[in-house]
Amino acid sequence: MAQTLGRLISFCALSVTAPAVGVLLITAGLTLPAALWPLTQFLRRRWERKSIADLNPLWQDFAAALPEIVLDDDAVIENETDFLLHRRIVEINDGILALRPYRSLAVQQAASREVERRNLAGTASGDAAVEAAVLAAALRALRTGAEPECALAAPTPGSTARAGDLRTETLWLRSVARAYAASDIVRTASHEAPMLGTLQG
Repeated sequence: MAQTLGRLISFCALSVTAPAVGVLLITAGLTLPAALWPLTQFLRRRWERKSIADLNPLWQDFAAALPEIVLDDDAVIENETDFLLHRRIVEINDGILALRPYRSLAVQQAASREVERRNLAGTASGDAAVEAAVLAAALRALRTGAEPECALAAPTPGSTARAGDLRTETLWLRSVARAYAASDIVRTASHEAPMLGTLQG
């Protein structure tokens, strides 16, 4: 009798709690995405703002030396960080294309040697520092009216793989821009490429 009563109580408890748990799970499934949406949007905008800030030193120098790459200012909507970031990436890449005739192989080799000396060869930060040195020297050459290079630096590793992938391209250019603004590898490379030495001094 006691066992039967115990089973009956368990069955009753289950029949009451199971629907309640089901309703709770359904409610959570419906409300959780809506609750998470503002958080994901906040995190995305924060990442976009950080990316724009990191790119700014490189973009400013590109825009000053190559004003033709800057898209119509009237199109800027300050709150649309995704639009502004996409624009910055396009403009910087246009600048890199415009500087192609000034990409010095000598600077690339000097920066690569310094990267190897610091055991950074083959790393993303090492590749970014080499590219930053090449771009810094190319900007200097353009500004001073130097002749285009005879021996051109090769494109950076992974250029083809990054094409068309905005997030990957953004992460790469952020690394290049940070190196451009702060890496002493750019300065060190100038020992073998004197023209580079005055650019970031």
